[in-house]
Amino acid sequence: MFNNYPSAYLLLLSSTIFLGIYLIAPIIGSWHLFCSIAVDVLKFSGTIVCIFFLLCAVIEAAHNLFLKNRHH
Repeated sequence: MFNNYPSAYLLLLSSTIFLGIYLIAPIIGSWHLFCSIAVDVLKFSGTIVCIFFLLCAVIEAAHNLFLKNRHH
């Protein structure tokens, strides 16, 4: 299914990892201040990665749609 859309696959993969970090954050954050800061940094960088892959997936889908309409 994702053979033609590698950016969508990477978006789903990074979103799953980000969701896992987001759900574990309250548990780990209560242990120690350093863990809380590290989890906040991971959440921020995960957000940036997910936004980047979302942008790539949208551009790739638009490009494939334009290419399909252009050839037929």
